[in-house]
Amino acid sequence: MASIRKSLVLSLAEKYFGILIAIVGTVILSRLLSPAQIGIYSVAAAFVGLAHIVRDFGIGSYLVQERDLTADRIRTAVSVTMLMAWSIAAVLAALSGPLAAFYGKPLLRQVVLVLSLTFLLLPLNSPVLSLLRRDMNFSALFKINLAGNLAHFTIAIGLAWQGFGVMSLAWASVAGMVVTLFVTLFYRPDWRFWLPSFKEVRHVASFGFQASVAGIVAELGMSAKDLIIGRMLGFAPVGLFSRAQGVMFLFHRDIMDAIRGVAFPALAAKTRVGSDLRAFYLRAMTYVTGLAWPFYALLALMAFPVIRIMFGDQWDAAIPLVRILA
Repeated sequence: MASIRKSLVLSLAEKYFGILIAIVGTVILSRLLSPAQIGIYSVAAAFVGLAHIVRDFGIGSYLVQERDLTADRIRTAVSVTMLMAWSIAAVLAALSGPLAAFYGKPLLRQVVLVLSLTFLLLPLNSPVLSLLRRDMNFSALFKINLAGNLAHFTIAIGLAWQGFGVMSLAWASVAGMVVTLFVTLFYRPDWRFWLPSFKEVRHVASFGFQASVAGIVAELGMSAKDLIIGRMLGFAPVGLFSRAQGVMFLFHRDIMDAIRGVAFPALAAKTRVGSDLRAFYLRAMTYVTGLAWPFYALLALMAFPVIRIMFGDQWDAAIPLVRILA
């Protein structure tokens, strides 16, 4: 239990600094970019987000929870990740033109093309991150993610300040991925894990297919709103909705990701040794509920000052959305 508490503290610290960097970045970017520019990026990110679920193919979860994780299974997981990610990068590049034509926004093609570059880099670091999470090495994960967040923040603000508009967000994503990769290399496992192998592909794929279906359904629920609003109402409303949702994500995504990041490997470790999960799960749910309800209640009451302070008066139309979402 002590090791789980320590891991949770490190995971929450990582998310705390990540949230702090994100808030500062959002405050600045909301004054440098218009709602329409944010909307263009939100639509591109929603489209690419669906591709990320397919790309992952449940490999990250597989590496964390697999009871008997042999070298052959790791090599197969890494090989499947590379095959999926690099293939999807090509598909995204091919679909970027039709997507831009569908929304009547040529700039959307450029954003998707730049974001597709991250798929070329992901297979080189995502398996290492999953193995670190399996070992509950949250100290390493803290350093890796903090470096990536700082790079993303710096590039996004710098490019937006120089007038790159929505492309500043796209190139910042690539920069964050590059820095994350370089820091991850310090924690790489045996290089032999990157030797191509599909010896255990049937075992890996059986888990990956189920995880991918579940992930796609969940991501559709999150991303469909941006895609539909962008098509039916325009990019400015997408930007407003994105900002409202971004405030909600301070807890729903960022804090909960920190908790899930510890809870999942901890539950997997307990499952591997045959421990009872009931008490652990109920305690976690109690803590989460005790944090979430006050957060959302306060946010519903204080939506106006929160939006005005964080984003400025050009985003006031997002205030009713925050109250409804809360």
